[in-house]
Amino acid sequence: MRAQKKIRGAKTYGEKMADKKSKNAYNKKAEKKDTYSKGLTDVSGRDGFYRNKIGVGRWSYGMDVLKSNFAKLVGVNLIMIVFVAPIVLLLFLRYSQEYGLAHAAPFTANVGVGYAPFTNLVAQEEYIVLQINWAFFRWLPIVGLWLSVGLSGAMYVIRNVCWGEDVSIIKDFFLGIKRNIIPVAIATLLFSLIFASAWMGISYLDYIGAAAGGKAWYQIVVKVVIIIGMVFASLWYLAVLSLSVTYKANFFALLKNGLLISGVLLPMNVFFSVIAALPFGLLFLGSSFMLLGVIAVAIIGLSYFMVVWTVYSQWIYDKFINNNIKNAYKPTEQDESLKKQRDAAKTGQFEEDAGYETVGGGEDVTAFAANAKPITDTGITVSTIPSVYTLSDIMKVKSSKADMKKDAEEYSADPKAYRNAHKEQFEETEMTEEEMADLAASTEENGDKTEQSNAADKKD
Repeated sequence: MRAQKKIRGAKTYGEKMADKKSKNAYNKKAEKKDTYSKGLTDVSGRDGFYRNKIGVGRWSYGMDVLKSNFAKLVGVNLIMIVFVAPIVLLLFLRYSQEYGLAHAAPFTANVGVGYAPFTNLVAQEEYIVLQINWAFFRWLPIVGLWLSVGLSGAMYVIRNVCWGEDVSIIKDFFLGIKRNIIPVAIATLLFSLIFASAWMGISYLDYIGAAAGGKAWYQIVVKVVIIIGMVFASLWYLAVLSLSVTYKANFFALLKNGLLISGVLLPMNVFFSVIAALPFGLLFLGSSFMLLGVIAVAIIGLSYFMVVWTVYSQWIYDKFINNNIKNAYKPTEQDESLKKQRDAAKTGQFEEDAGYETVGGGEDVTAFAANAKPITDTGITVSTIPSVYTLSDIMKVKSSKADMKKDAEEYSADPKAYRNAHKEQFEETEMTEEEMADLAASTEENGDKTEQSNAADKKD
């Protein structure tokens, strides 16, 4: 019996191996998720900005962020134009130089009608493009550093907006520069060097291919690899930007996590980067669409890109990082104070508390109740707050409460004058003398029946 019980309670070799495999798979899965959060410190709570849990889908939440914060996003976009302007100027100068040299060089000129004969123009066009690119891209790291100043502030503001916090654009913009300028500047410098080197490499491959009379197969392969590398570097740069404003970490941790997120989630990164770049895509669809693209980019294009990427990034962090992160920022008293001040300014709590002490209160409560306005189906109503609300929704509720308070005070001051001025509110609720008499008679009759029923119960 003991041997039999032992056999029944024991696991077979196959069951043990299956348990071991499932346990190893679970551990590997847990370790894989932990790798996303290594070296990162969650900064939720710093400066009074807290990450709020999103109770709706990311698509609907992103649309709500765009609609409810449109004015602020336009403001951020206008600020960013100042930091993007040097790159736009460099692009314009590059295009102008390329256009001018293309028309000045006699690539397709007719000999004998004013042009001197050129006996050797092999690879001359590619050589001109190579020189123009060199003159342009050697300045890219410098203007990139200027751009990093704007990105460190703008991405911080956009992050707080996507967290559902009320922001002050100018104040929080400079606070973001103070918090994030170093990692953003390093990432921007590295990306600009990679991008410039890759573009120069493509120009050089075009030049040596044209000089040799045609590109070899390996040159085409190298060119394709360089283009893929540029796309991946762009996704890595975007990932590092979002990580740097959301978490505190040394640059090597940001570099590692950025590479990990860019590689593992490559298809989704490509998809959402394309969605974010839609306003810029209009610039390449022809003259009429180009005008629309310029207007869209000038008004909200840059902010739209940052909002789409930030909302997507926060979804990634909620899914892979936030539940596994070990290092958390501990808010200071100053952080808590900033949060309370921001919430008080947003909800008007102090003003409303003072109002509640005066409406319907005080020593003469009976006098107030005697002149209280009756409830009607028409008139002023209090606005409701949706499940995903913004500052404008809160301000509507506050405004409707103030209107209701003012309306009640007007009625209390002179009920008769108020009724005459707002007859439409009381037409359905006013009772004639006959209706009041019928109501009194009905009430008296019901009272008599109740007394008779009670008396019969006592007899029984």
